[in-house]
Amino acid sequence: IGTVRTFSLSVRDKVVERMRDVAEQTCSMFGAECSFDYKPGYPPVVNDAKEAERFFSANASLFGADNVKTAPPIMAGEDFAYYLQRVPGCFMFVGAGNADKGIVYPHHHPKFDIDETAMLHAAKLLLNMTLDYMNSSGR
Repeated sequence: IGTVRTFSLSVRDKVVERMRDVAEQTCSMFGAECSFDYKPGYPPVVNDAKEAERFFSANASLFGADNVKTAPPIMAGEDFAYYLQRVPGCFMFVGAGNADKGIVYPHHHPKFDIDETAMLHAAKLLLNMTLDYMNSSGR
């Protein structure tokens, strides 16, 4: 049992194909039978370029350009990916840590906590993105 995470569906398909090949060929070498059962999980999160650009332009003035950053690619499993397959969008992180308060542990760590002011930042971010979308031309 395991998971396959990639940054594109085409690469995921190739990885699964190669895993099946390796399993089947390894079994074949030893005269064994192979049963390969792959159940695809979440697709990769792929932001729409225009929506990502809108995110940066809309929020730099609200939070300060130094506080609106591009996150490095991560291999998270996220159901938001399904929305992005149907509607242009942008996945956004809201920093919830605060070293000054000792809130430094990542998600899934037993000492994970959030700085609750992050909820206010998240609400402002979502409201600002909504207003920007509503005020943009043609909407």
